[in-house]
Amino acid sequence: MNGFLHYQLGLWLIAGIFALRQFLVVWAAEQGRKHDLVKKLYKPHQAFHISVLIPFAASDDYSALLTLLQALAQQDYPSEKVSIHLVTDEEGKQSLVPQGLRPNVKVWQAPTPLRRHEQMLP
Repeated sequence: MNGFLHYQLGLWLIAGIFALRQFLVVWAAEQGRKHDLVKKLYKPHQAFHISVLIPFAASDDYSALLTLLQALAQQDYPSEKVSIHLVTDEEGKQSLVPQGLRPNVKVWQAPTPLRRHEQMLP
């Protein structure tokens, strides 16, 4: 009887080791999957697209706008990944020279006539 007990205990021990091994394999695979997913989501040099919206109602103050556009153009971020949208009234749109603007700068006309700078602020 004592030999039979040792035989059963040995089988249970082998079955337990195999079950533990199978659990560890599944656990390691799950950890690797999570690591790959996190690595895929957060790439170290992931390039994002930036959009800048500039309300430009004071069409007589071009120096501030030109300074702002020059500062945005001098950034280290690639210009093809940056979109600059100028929103102005009809007078401002006519006075801006589209040929003098960079390709990533777009000029939009506000749907309602804006006469004062305060009307563009929230």
